[in-house]
Amino acid sequence: MVLKDDLTLDVDGLRLRLKQTEAGPLLATDHPRDDPRSTLAYVVNTALTGGWSDLEESIMQRRGTNVPQAMGATPVRPEDVAYADRLNWRNLGGRTLDDTDAFIIGTTFTSADMILPGKTLLRILRKLGELRGQRPPSGEAEPEAPHTPTEPPFSLLTGSTAIELDERAAELDMVARKTPKTPRDEGTELGGRTCLLIEMDAAGLFEEGGEEEKRQWLVEARLTALLGYYDAGVALLRYLRDPARKRYIPDAPEGEGVLDAWVSIDWFRLGIPTPPSMKPVNWLGFCERTLREAEPDPSEDEGEVYTTIGSERYHIEWRRDVRRPAVLRASVMVRS
Repeated sequence: MVLKDDLTLDVDGLRLRLKQTEAGPLLATDHPRDDPRSTLAYVVNTALTGGWSDLEESIMQRRGTNVPQAMGATPVRPEDVAYADRLNWRNLGGRTLDDTDAFIIGTTFTSADMILPGKTLLRILRKLGELRGQRPPSGEAEPEAPHTPTEPPFSLLTGSTAIELDERAAELDMVARKTPKTPRDEGTELGGRTCLLIEMDAAGLFEEGGEEEKRQWLVEARLTALLGYYDAGVALLRYLRDPARKRYIPDAPEGEGVLDAWVSIDWFRLGIPTPPSMKPVNWLGFCERTLREAEPDPSEDEGEVYTTIGSERYHIEWRRDVRRPAVLRASVMVRS
């Protein structure tokens, strides 16, 4: 078989460069040492050249296997997949990682492990095996790319961008739910949230007007994570424009946006309850004023504020989502 020097293998969104050998093509290994595709290449090539005979069977049975003192492949639980690994897979393959089928592969001589779906690793082994003449063609069709809905009614948001933002939002929520979090999880969650909100705002998700039409499009497109952010953004902007807020924040500037707010969008996404004796706008206005007056340390990314009025003690949690400290949660503690 004669192959072009620039031949590539496309599997599940991954475009992998091949190199020619006398026995047929293998994955190119001339990536930087810290590029996970280098690790993938050494793992696949070792299996196809006879140095790792049980790799394919182990993946099918979802069990760990290794070449002693050289390389290994191990199934990973969804809760153990870090946000950074999810982003890495998206950057490489342009798709959301199927964490129910995740494997981590690594070697003792490359510095970047790689987490990828076991099915993808199997497809790479089988398709490259076909090119090398080691197995008959499988006739397996490449999975269809995610459906792109009709163009959305936002000024800047495209259908493909909406799908990407929705998947990233869902992945970020998975990281946020992890307990306990590693320092790596906390760092990638913080950075991921900031980038996600900035990109949502830049794409026009939080622009005002046409709420009913925009919401209907997100519902029909089944972009549930993005819909949650959109609904929360609408609610946050409604609060920022509410005349009753002026009672608590009399000097609030006109035209405040989601990224400028002293209230986190997650206050509305998570549905923080209001004390029975207060209206929602009054409760949040009180919490926002209390946070502003506390003047949180600019070097901190999150914190807590306490204040006491009469027999009641108020606890306010805040987080710096983008530009400002923002009220995230609040509760009332009645003193005995």
